[in-house]
Amino acid sequence: MGVLLAKAAALFQHGALSFVGSTLAVGSAAFAGYMMINTPETPYFGGLQHLAIFAQPSGAQTASPGEMASARERLARDLAQMKNLDMTPIGTIPKAPAKPAAPSSLPVSPDYALISLVGRKALVRSADGVRLYDRGDAIGSIGKFTAVERFGQGWSLVTEKARILEPPAPASASSSTKAP
Repeated sequence: MGVLLAKAAALFQHGALSFVGSTLAVGSAAFAGYMMINTPETPYFGGLQHLAIFAQPSGAQTASPGEMASARERLARDLAQMKNLDMTPIGTIPKAPAKPAAPSSLPVSPDYALISLVGRKALVRSADGVRLYDRGDAIGSIGKFTAVERFGQGWSLVTEKARILEPPAPASASSSTKAP
């Protein structure tokens, strides 16, 4: 008997919910039809005035010189106010702080020589031998490897405290590679 009573209650709830939903759907459709038929002008949609920024002009419009002058004044005033705005998009990562020293002001390290560059890695010769460094690696006492830049006719490896240059090419090698 309890199972039968539970099934009847579930059936009643399902039927009542279906009836209420159907009644609301029919009522909404009837109200929409009534508003569209009995309104002499175009129907009003709440909030439509906020979408006016997407409207296209319907034709060429001319403005009087007075209207143009006032529009220029408003534009100048708005631009002056916009100079104080922070135009950084929300949620962005701020720019990295400036480097402590400009690359051109860094001294050249005489204890190291740049042998080769491959991608983010550099082969460097020092008194300890030849080692392969990646960006961010500490190179002796001259700091971390931060960048590779053009320097004169060749390349240089830039660290926090100094610059490592390619060794100068032998004089005989440079004279043999000249174009005819």
